Amino acid sequence: MKKIFLFSTIIIFASFILSCSEETKEAYYRFTSQDNKRLLSYSEGQVLKFYNQNNEERTFTIGGISTIKNQYTVGMGFFTSASSYYFYYDSKSINLFDSKMEQLFRIYFQRWPLNTDLAKENKYTEYPSKFSGTISWRFWNGDYLSVDYEQIKIEMSVNGKTYKNVFVLNSGNDSIIDVYRDVNVIYYDETEGIIGFDDLNGNEWRLSN
Repeated sequence: MKKIFLFSTIIIFASFILSCSEETKEAYYRFTSQDNKRLLSYSEGQVLKFYNQNNEERTFTIGGISTIKNQYTVGMGFFTSASSYYFYYDSKSINLFDSKMEQLFRIYFQRWPLNTDLAKENKYTEYPSKFSGTISWRFWNGDYLSVDYEQIKIEMSVNGKTYKNVFVLNSGNDSIIDVYRDVNVIYYDETEGIIGFDDLNGNEWRLSN
């Protein structure tokens, strides 16, 4: 009888510890199955070739792909003990380089709570969140460049291939900035990435492979 009682006590205690640990575990905003379809299947070393109407070529090499589980942290100076740890979230970054291996692009994805302040206040509760994609490009003539997955998608044929879920990203600026920042339109397929772009010198660059 004592053995049965002891065994029962151990089970109850273990369950209590497990439940407590679950309750105090920070929320984790994971990529969903829908997100995974949007993360792009680029591979390191892959070369993207674009040609314009004059058959001129521009190439970009994929490199530095990383998918990370991050912890949202707000620190104070160099004192890590003063840092505040909040929730976890998934992110993925893809870097693209030119022929001289200078970084030109960075495509960044993450899943993030819709209300950051609310998520920080109760870091143990997972609140509604949103998937987002942003692009940094040296030749873009606009400001912050993000992919709005709620905007209208178009169908577009590029070099014999039809893309049915293309977002047209327009800077809204018709001026070339700092000589080289002349790209004002990007054609971005939801699951396959950049398939073309236009610049203010009259070039229409389209993916060839």
